[in-house]
Amino acid sequence: MMTTIRTVSVLPLLLLVLFRPCRAEDIPVRWEDRTVADGVVYHEFLGVEPVSGDHQFVHVVEIDPGKGYRLAVDYDADSPHIASEIHRKHNAIVTINAGYEGEAIFIKSAGRVMRDIQCDTIPTPGHVPNWKNDGALCLSPDGIPVILNTMLWPEAGVSAYGLAVSIQREFFRNNPCLDAFPDIISSAPLLIDDYNPVGESFVSVPPEVFTSLEYENPQRHQGVRHPRTAVALKADGHILLIVVDGRQKGICEGFSAKELTRFLAVNFNPQYALNLDGGGSSTMCIRGLGHPTTHVVNYPSDNRSADHDGERALLSFIFVTGAD
Repeated sequence: MMTTIRTVSVLPLLLLVLFRPCRAEDIPVRWEDRTVADGVVYHEFLGVEPVSGDHQFVHVVEIDPGKGYRLAVDYDADSPHIASEIHRKHNAIVTINAGYEGEAIFIKSAGRVMRDIQCDTIPTPGHVPNWKNDGALCLSPDGIPVILNTMLWPEAGVSAYGLAVSIQREFFRNNPCLDAFPDIISSAPLLIDDYNPVGESFVSVPPEVFTSLEYENPQRHQGVRHPRTAVALKADGHILLIVVDGRQKGICEGFSAKELTRFLAVNFNPQYALNLDGGGSSTMCIRGLGHPTTHVVNYPSDNRSADHDGERALLSFIFVTGAD
């Protein structure tokens, strides 16, 4: 169970960290809960986080779909947008970034396949086998999510990273269980699968090896700390949308995939969790909170500044709307 400390706004604490010299022990560890709407709670963490042992700033929105909320996907194949534009377009309650580069993943939107794992290798730099389809977020026509373990291929127990891309495509194209979902975004790594913290073992090489690997090699990519975005599902049906800030030394370091898995398990105990695109893409908007115009609540790192202005233009987003 998550231990919550109710306190004053976290923003003054962050400003203290950003603009005044201070020691790690001077920064209080704080959880703060804010009710965004009936059935939507914003959990915010700032401080030295026990799992990583370092400074973190984490944003988690918990949604009760029983109150009439639904998830939806916005995908524009032709023109990238920033999260705040999508948030405003749909009058959303919450908006986060979603998929990796379109060429590497499977995307179905409104029943139409938009991307079909086009690349056998990651597009940049183009030397690493495509590893970005270990799991998938699937949305029912009512916007109720399912996180699918796409590691359960015909070759039982073999990770998608070790399989030919042609087999991965076949899974998404011809798996009848996917027909019921009009919206699907594949991603990786799967962090938690029926309470099994598989994200803790996704990386199998020691940290000293990371720098010898290409940046997009999954062992390095998921073994080092980055800003993170993820989605998780609890046994009671509640949905968690997660964004972790990072790349600000001594303020918010970001998580590795292993650390994010542990953080979620310790604080929220979800049944399923899936890592999404992160780094400079990680952005969360919440209605009525954050920046007065954009409602960005986190500190996107694409502009390398400690502000709300570093949004990256992307093709896919997940957003939350009400029943109406």
